[in-house]
Amino acid sequence: MSALPLKIKTQIPNYIHEIIHKDISNFNMKKNTLCNLIFENLYDKYDKWTFDRDFGRDIQFRLHKSNNYLFKQIWNTDIVGTHNRSEYFRNLFATYVNFPAYIREKKLYRSDVQCIEKAISKKKKMLIEYNNEKRKLEPYLIINNKEEEFNYLFGYCYKHNEYRNYRLSNVNCVSVVNERWKHEDREYLNKIKNNFDPFLSHENEIKVRFTDEGLDLFENVMYHNRPKILKKEGNIYTLECSYKKAEAYFGSFFDKVEILSPPEIREKFKKNLEKTLELYENH
Repeated sequence: MSALPLKIKTQIPNYIHEIIHKDISNFNMKKNTLCNLIFENLYDKYDKWTFDRDFGRDIQFRLHKSNNYLFKQIWNTDIVGTHNRSEYFRNLFATYVNFPAYIREKKLYRSDVQCIEKAISKKKKMLIEYNNEKRKLEPYLIINNKEEEFNYLFGYCYKHNEYRNYRLSNVNCVSVVNERWKHEDREYLNKIKNNFDPFLSHENEIKVRFTDEGLDLFENVMYHNRPKILKKEGNIYTLECSYKKAEAYFGSFFDKVEILSPPEIREKFKKNLEKTLELYENH
């Protein structure tokens, strides 16, 4: 085979195009990076698919230098088989998008997953890069939310001196540290495993009062991240919910819900609404 061009072009069905671009957005990643990671992680683990001839969309990208070299090595081997270049990459992309979202994320961030799993298996601390700063933590779990969309690294963070969750796609594994865990709480970890919530709401309660319109939103419209119901008393609900989850979920309810307790969460919501009101009054 002559020198292989770095540019790859293939046609794909619309549903594959939509999922790839959704992942580009979800993982805050450039198309070229995503396509190269798909090739790196699936180049010899893809399925063969049958497509309608009306593919719908083109996708173009350039192989990174190392991937360009790898592709040259596998060309004319059983890995690629009788496929031409376009067919081969179409099968790769089809294989990728047919995994659940949380599996796709693990495949894209395989090197970080391997680093984290190594630290977990040895019960060692690790350094990660998060928000452009290094943090030391004890990594206990890689776990996905019940919607199976994203993976989270759960562990004890030394910066905040508390248990924290980190989206896997936002974590860069720097190194495993040769220091043993000190904060492992097996009972708490089992509760996290069995009742996982990215907002760590387990055993946190809030009490809210809905208006009739707010109750309709809660019961029939706002399903994503909806807190678990513990008790109902008319329009007053007791929910399993942390402050972070309440902030994310109830932020768009405005006057359709009132946080009754605990007092510290009620006060935080009150201050946020006062800031919103001040913003509108000053403009």
